[in-house]
Amino acid sequence: MSTTCGSTNYPFTCSASALISAAQAAIEKAGGTFSGNTSNGNFAISTSVTHVNGTYSINGQMLTVTITSKGFFLPTCDQIQAYITQFINGLDAG
Repeated sequence: MSTTCGSTNYPFTCSASALISAAQAAIEKAGGTFSGNTSNGNFAISTSVTHVNGTYSINGQMLTVTITSKGFFLPTCDQIQAYITQFINGLDAG
């Protein structure tokens, strides 16, 4: 069973190419798949207990992430949103 989280906007200050390169590296390091560019794309991460699938788009300095499917209980939408925020904040600070 799966559920969605809808779309969330995340402002960022680093370049779009740096954001996408870092996201792709992190997702692929976790065993996931990533397909896209500095305008839009999709990603998927699966483990033995859960999954997260989504799409993204970039407009200026705004990243919009839509979680199209995730495990029913874990991770929660709040956990996913907190992870993305922390990830972007780390890039913006670096």
